[in-house]
Amino acid sequence: MVNAVLELPEVQEERPAGEHADGDEEQSLTKRASVSGGRPRVALFNTRTHEKILVAFSNVREALKKKHQDEAYPEWLGKGLFSRTQNGVRVLGQSTCFLHPSRPERVEYDRLGLPPCQAAHLASDDQVMAHMQARHPSAWKRLSAIREEARRKEERELQLDSIRAFKKVAVALGRKK
Repeated sequence: MVNAVLELPEVQEERPAGEHADGDEEQSLTKRASVSGGRPRVALFNTRTHEKILVAFSNVREALKKKHQDEAYPEWLGKGLFSRTQNGVRVLGQSTCFLHPSRPERVEYDRLGLPPCQAAHLASDDQVMAHMQARHPSAWKRLSAIREEARRKEERELQLDSIRAFKKVAVALGRKK
């Protein structure tokens, strides 16, 4: 299979899909096409993550019509998913999904039958939680239930320790009389 990117100048002007001054949509897209296995591909960029993807030339119009639907990012809902120009720099975070194979809890998660996840680019702990809720809802519920049970158990142990301490104090005070 042949993979090559055509070295033609890119169109810098950003217009909404379907709006071109000279009706030159086909020509402007062709200028930014690459060839993969004999089929032309066009570079599009995710408007939120700035990630570059190659889309078959015949699917470009449909891809440009797509809107953000990920409820984990409500500020992006309904906005265009792809752009023909890169409007920012793709910044990858260092946080990993709770289900990532490199995490120390992975052995326990394997025992529980939770699937691994390769996401290692999340920017913050908040994004990790949003990722878990959006991409792994059943695993998120299960881990939340396990954490809640552990919290209850710890709370109960503290209550029992307090009761034991009060009994010891009461016994000690009773002996002093």
